[in-house]
Amino acid sequence: PTRSLTPDPTPRPTRNPTAKPTEPPKMLWYPDISTSRCLKNPQYIPPMVPSFETYQTCCNYAWIVYVDDCLADAETKANVFYPDYFTGFCRNDGRQSSHEKNLYPTAKACCLHPSMDYELCMEKFEYPNGKVYYPDYFFSICRHDGKQSLAETNLFTSLEDCCGVKWLDTGSCLAN
Repeated sequence: PTRSLTPDPTPRPTRNPTAKPTEPPKMLWYPDISTSRCLKNPQYIPPMVPSFETYQTCCNYAWIVYVDDCLADAETKANVFYPDYFTGFCRNDGRQSSHEKNLYPTAKACCLHPSMDYELCMEKFEYPNGKVYYPDYFFSICRHDGKQSLAETNLFTSLEDCCGVKWLDTGSCLAN
């Protein structure tokens, strides 16, 4: 502690904020140093890795060694759907393998791929942003928030149908 008062005290804070806070930019693309390409995954961007709004901006980041090759992939990566054979859904996150030959301009075209179950595949695109009910097995309820796993196959258009899933208690599910 000091023994005397400071000669010039700090002025009072202002009553009103000086400027309106700005919204953070939507950042979707991040550089992948192992492939010298950019990837898109809005649910996961690795910690300490910068992200960018456009593929082109990402390709010009210092971590991308082969900028021309990265930029050449920009149109292909950004605007195609490819089958995710494990989940049975089609994705357009820019993470398809360089060996993936099944690239489609629309989700519908991708879901028509012979290895996809068309109806199951299209459910993800027909009911985006929470317009589908899915079971939360832990809480024995159905949710309607658009946060279902890509691997979740029990997707419904009504709460009643969702609560009828055999792993949920229908009565308590409908009550919540």
